[in-house]
Amino acid sequence: MTTSHVTAGARTLYTARWVLPIASAPIDHGAVLVEGERIAWVGRAESFAPSEAIPVVALGDAVLMP
Repeated sequence: MTTSHVTAGARTLYTARWVLPIASAPIDHGAVLVEGERIAWVGRAESFAPSEAIPVVALGDAVLMP
C-alpha cells in the first residue's frame, strides 16, 4: 500500500520555463498550483495572484507537464 505524504489542502505553486498542458497550448514562464493532490490552476506565473503566502517551487529552465 502506498501512503501519501501530502497534507490535505496544502497548496504549492510550481513554476517552470515551459508548462505543457494536455488540452491547451504551451505556456511560456508557466505555473501550476497544486492543492493537496489536485491541480487547481494552470497559467502564466505572472498571472497568479495568491490571497495568502503559498510556497513556490521554482524549477527554472525546465518543462513541466501537469
